[in-house]
Amino acid sequence: MLDAFYTKCFISGNKATIQEYVHMHHPPTWLEACEGAREAEKIVNAQNILSSFTPRECQFQPNRSNQPIKIQKLSLAKMGGWQSRGLCYNHAEKWVHGHKCRK
Repeated sequence: MLDAFYTKCFISGNKATIQEYVHMHHPPTWLEACEGAREAEKIVNAQNILSSFTPRECQFQPNRSNQPIKIQKLSLAKMGGWQSRGLCYNHAEKWVHGHKCRK
């Protein structure tokens, strides 16, 4: 009976996240509650380390010109012909990796 009292006192003196973890395992003794609290503390600390990630600012610069982007609609046959010759879909220039269309 005294052990149950000390177990409840110990559990209630911990942080809420640790309390929840220890309660979930229903420790029958004070010693098992201590072991559960240590384990819960390791888990919470590991989660805090992982959640401290701060994303970097995006380096993408959108097209800020007021002119809309020209979209050319090609038939499948014309698209296939341009692709087989290695041409850009927007104009008849050679396409290479990193190609930028002229303005």
